[in-house]
Amino acid sequence: MKSRLFSQSAFSFSGKYYRLCECVNPKEPKENGTNPVPRMNGRNRKKWYQFLAARDSEFCAWCGKAGSVKTLIIDHIDNNNRNNDPENYQLLCRSCNTKKNPRRKSKPKTESVEISEPLSSKELIKNEKCEPIFRTWIETQALRWRRLELKDAINSGAEVAGISPATAERYLNKMCSSAGKFRVVMVDGVKFVELKDCWNADGCRT
Repeated sequence: MKSRLFSQSAFSFSGKYYRLCECVNPKEPKENGTNPVPRMNGRNRKKWYQFLAARDSEFCAWCGKAGSVKTLIIDHIDNNNRNNDPENYQLLCRSCNTKKNPRRKSKPKTESVEISEPLSSKELIKNEKCEPIFRTWIETQALRWRRLELKDAINSGAEVAGISPATAERYLNKMCSSAGKFRVVMVDGVKFVELKDCWNADGCRT
């Protein structure tokens, strides 16, 4: 019979309490001439809890709080989860279990700085050709219409210069930097691009 079966003599202490798991897979090796103790899992955790409560009483082995007061969990005394000998089991409340087995402090995350890869020679040549076209078109449209909607400026400028919208956005970010001629303004919840010093408060060209 391949599945594990637990005997009804779990709480009989006349013999060894290993009898809790005396029916095991016969193909599994035996340890020290006795049947091996199965690993702790969700299927037999409840049975082991009942066994430990009957053997040691339903109290935390550290602080002595009752299971009716605090939730008790099954703890490996030597902190070796592979050592499933019943002698290595004890009941602890969660707070005592945390004190006994403190979690390792996670290493602080270091801020990652994105470093763009250097442009290839072909990209440099294309950049030298396309960026002036894009800049000239943006400036011409801004002088004509005062403001350009940000998204349309990126997409239309990309179409005119023959570049991707991502490249057009990169160009426009430079143009709208503190050293650039342009700025981004918000009008009625919509972002626009305009020249910094070309229009006065009355909307007239200076």
